[in-house]
Amino acid sequence: MIIENINKDIVTFMKSNDKANLTTLRMAKNALQQEKINKNHELSEDEVISTLKKFVKTKKDNIEEYKSYGKDEVVEDLEREVELINKYLPEELSIDDINKGLDEIFDEIKPE
Repeated sequence: MIIENINKDIVTFMKSNDKANLTTLRMAKNALQQEKINKNHELSEDEVISTLKKFVKTKKDNIEEYKSYGKDEVVEDLEREVELINKYLPEELSIDDINKGLDEIFDEIKPE
C-alpha cells in the first residue's frame, strides 16, 4: 500500500515537474528497493515502514550535522524531505497516548 502510494506520487510529481519532491521519493524508493534486494523477498508493510523510518532518521541526522555548519538552505531541503516521507508513515503515538491506552486496558481487566 505504501509503495503503491509512493509510485503514484512519483508519477504525479513527474507530471507536475516537481523535481525536489520527485527526487526525494525516488531516493526513498531506491532505499526500499535496496532493502528488498538485501532481504531477498517482497517487503511486508512493517518492513517498508521500518525502511522508511531509517531513511527519515538518516535525514534527521543530516539536518543536525548541517545545522552545525550553518547550512540553512540544505537544512530546509532536508526538513522538506523528512516531512514528505513522514506522510507515508503511520502516525506515531505520543507517550501520553500510550499511557492513556494502557490505563484504559488496566481499568477493563482490573478485578472489581
